[in-house]
Amino acid sequence: MSSIPVRDAYADAARLGVAVAEFEALAGEIAELVSAGALAALPVVALPDLAIALHRGIDAATAAVTVVSGAVDRSGVVLGSGHATTRAWLKRGCGLSGDEATVVLARSRSLERDFPATRAAWLAQEVTTAVMTEITLGLPKALRRLTVVQRDQVMPAAEAATLEFVREHPLEDLRWFLGQLRMRFDVDGANADVMAAYQDQYLRLTPDADGVQLRGFLTGETAAAVIAVLDQVVDGWYRSGSLAQQDQPVEGDGAVLTTRRRRVRRDHLNALALEHLANGLLGDGLLGTKHEVRPYLTVTVHADELATGLGSELRLPGHSTPVLLPAASVRRLLCDCSITPVFTARPDTTRTTLSDGLVAGSSPTDEVLVDVAALEAALRARAREVLDVGRTVRTATAKQRRALEVRDLHCGFPGCRIDPTRCEAHHVAHWEHGGSTAIDNLVLLCRGHHRSVHEGGWTVTARSEHHPGHPDYWSFDPPPRR
Repeated sequence: MSSIPVRDAYADAARLGVAVAEFEALAGEIAELVSAGALAALPVVALPDLAIALHRGIDAATAAVTVVSGAVDRSGVVLGSGHATTRAWLKRGCGLSGDEATVVLARSRSLERDFPATRAAWLAQEVTTAVMTEITLGLPKALRRLTVVQRDQVMPAAEAATLEFVREHPLEDLRWFLGQLRMRFDVDGANADVMAAYQDQYLRLTPDADGVQLRGFLTGETAAAVIAVLDQVVDGWYRSGSLAQQDQPVEGDGAVLTTRRRRVRRDHLNALALEHLANGLLGDGLLGTKHEVRPYLTVTVHADELATGLGSELRLPGHSTPVLLPAASVRRLLCDCSITPVFTARPDTTRTTLSDGLVAGSSPTDEVLVDVAALEAALRARAREVLDVGRTVRTATAKQRRALEVRDLHCGFPGCRIDPTRCEAHHVAHWEHGGSTAIDNLVLLCRGHHRSVHEGGWTVTARSEHHPGHPDYWSFDPPPRR
């Protein structure tokens, strides 16, 4: 009797070697046929079934290679080519990256040690790789606050219940089920996670070449509120008929190739809804003011560069790197904006700030022509009125604040890059000593460095060799030593 299992094991090992060889040959043949264009001769209706069969084959092969790699790791066999570790062997011998090799070995060890039922179900193709990954990562998280003894007692039953659930429900419901396990076994931990998640919320806007990347994490409650607001806006557009499908020409190589009905994606509509809400708040003036200036969007344009077809810079609050806009976008914004002139380091150049009144939905146009010479002349004629209010006003005006923010970009103190919205307008020649509230007598300073100048004894003087708009125009000197 004892010889039967041995004989069967040898037979299975032989069959395994033959099957692996056949699998490798068949995989190469499939790739060769696809490369040769065999798909073109297949009926279109057969393609989905073919893709499903290939995915299932890949899943089964992934399960087998994970278990086999783990067996290699545990066997202690001397690996060829002088590989000191199984990970190094997987990298060089099997062509895996370091991260992929680490994942394969860690997954194999975890399945062998903690999830034997999931391992068996994966090998039997009863669960997919995605389900296996969710179980092996989600179950320990759901039970992580239990003691080692408690976890060892609970894990077999929890694994069996999870496998039973995923056999009858889609993968999307698995996280909900694991959350239910967490609530059952670790209520205190679930409450602690809610508190931690609230503190971990964030939104990060990172400029890149074409715009801004938005990344973040929100709690379920916060996300539900955001989605409800965006849905209200988007659904209102649908109800009003403003998003009706229209025939859109598809152009290529300068010629119209075909016409198709293009359906607007919901994710895209969510972005438009967010833009609509933000512009509505800015346009309605509901956000109040700071330094007597309403929040606004700032686009910086050099008049001479606009004339030659160059673009502009869209300033993001709190970011030193601007988003570049082409000239056509500048001309669109010129249709609906207010203009603040700022004379920069080059006396023959006007830097123009386009702000306020940027209305969502403004249609781009190339027909709006800008007479740059006339615009510059008009701006110069208005400059004294806008940017120099003499001694009639002590506090910098809203127009002056905008000009200072565009000119200085940040705190003027050497090495300080604090955002201009967190800075105060400092009179270099003090107002009580006869200094005027003029752009050439004002510099932005953060609150700390404003104190350094007034209470700390630092002095600010103008350098005659530079134009007032030059970044090195102001000289900051420390107080004399006693």
